Amino acid sequence: MSSDVRTALFVLLALGLFAVVAVTALEDDLSSGFVGISELFEQNVDACQEAHEAWPREMCERIVRGEVWEGMTAEMLVASIGEPNEIDPSQIEPTHETWTYRTARYGEEHFYMHDGILDSWEQEPCESCAVKPPRK
Repeated sequence: MSSDVRTALFVLLALGLFAVVAVTALEDDLSSGFVGISELFEQNVDACQEAHEAWPREMCERIVRGEVWEGMTAEMLVASIGEPNEIDPSQIEPTHETWTYRTARYGEEHFYMHDGILDSWEQEPCESCAVKPPRK
């Protein structure tokens, strides 16, 4: 066998050995803690349910997705999209508040709360923020 053939076989053997070691290490890593998107979603839904036992699972799923809907409580809104940038109490009606959020994704949004319940919301137009359509 010529030295060129031996060198080529040695390189192939070394690459094969490296591939086996790399695949084995990757399998070990994957089995020891990497979590997929669906598993992470389920873990977050479970954590939501543990923290808020009265909320049905379907509600926690919507909250983990970051959804907003009329009738949700202030606590649900915070769990879904976080603390607002500002809370302005109404000068006319003491049980009304306007919660303002500013994000790169949605621009500026105003959520109108009445007795701690979300009545409605609106989004101010923002040309540079139009990454995602307004919430529905």
